[in-house]
Amino acid sequence: MNRVVFLLIVIFALFSCRRTFHKSQPVSIERPSIKVNEIEFEYFQSKAKIDFDDGTNQFSSPMTIRIRKDSVIWISVNPALGIEVVRALITPDSVFVIDKIHKAYYALGLNYVKNNFGVDLTFKMMQSALLGNLILPNSSLDSTEFEGDYAKLRQSRSDMDVLNYIGKTSKKIESAIVTDKKTKNNLTIKYTDMAPLDSFQFGYTTQVIANYLTNKGMMKSNVGINHQRVDLKDKQMRFPFNVKNKYDRK
Repeated sequence: MNRVVFLLIVIFALFSCRRTFHKSQPVSIERPSIKVNEIEFEYFQSKAKIDFDDGTNQFSSPMTIRIRKDSVIWISVNPALGIEVVRALITPDSVFVIDKIHKAYYALGLNYVKNNFGVDLTFKMMQSALLGNLILPNSSLDSTEFEGDYAKLRQSRSDMDVLNYIGKTSKKIESAIVTDKKTKNNLTIKYTDMAPLDSFQFGYTTQVIANYLTNKGMMKSNVGINHQRVDLKDKQMRFPFNVKNKYDRK
C-alpha cells in the first residue's frame, strides 16, 4: 500500500510556504507587473487520466477528481472496467485513503508528506496546482520581467522560491518551478493544451516533474494528468467516503 499512498500524494505534493508570508511593504517605485487570469469556482470536477513513473514503478489509470473550494479534494482511481481500487479524501489538514484491493483504510496528517518526502504540504497549493492558478498568492515583494512571449514572475518566501512563466497572450501560468530553499528539492509543473472552460482558460494537460531527497537517496518522479472532461459547478457536489467495517485501519 505504501506505493499506492505515494502515488496519490506525489500527484499533489508541492513545497509549502508554511503560511509564514512576509508582510507587505510599501513600494516607492513602480514595478512591471502582469495580471494572471485565475479560475474562480465553487465546485470542480474532472474525468482524467493519470500517468506516473518514478523509474521503478509505472502506473496509468483513469481517475475522477472533485474539489470543493478551500475544503475538500476527492479522488477516485479506476484502472480497468470502471472498478475502483483507491479512493482518497484530502482536507486542509489530513489525507484519508481507502485501498479496496487490500481492504485497508489509512488516515494520515499532512505532516506525513513532510516527514517522508521533505515537503511541507498545504491544501491550497494542491488546489492551485490542479487548476493552474498561482501556487503562492501575489505579494509586493514579487518581481516581474518580460522575456519573449512570457512574463517571468519571481516569488520568494522564507523557505521557498517560485518562478512562474506566464503567457503574455493567455495571461495563464504555462509553467512553474518550485524550489525548497532548505532541502533544494524542486518541482516543475507545465500546463499545455489551453482551451476554454466556461469563461476561463484551462490547461487540459499537466506535467509534473519532481526531484526530491528521501532516505533512499534522490528520487525523480514524473506525473502526467490529462483532463478529458472538466466542469465548474455552482450546485453542491457529493464526496462519498464510506469505510466498510471489515477494512483494517493502518
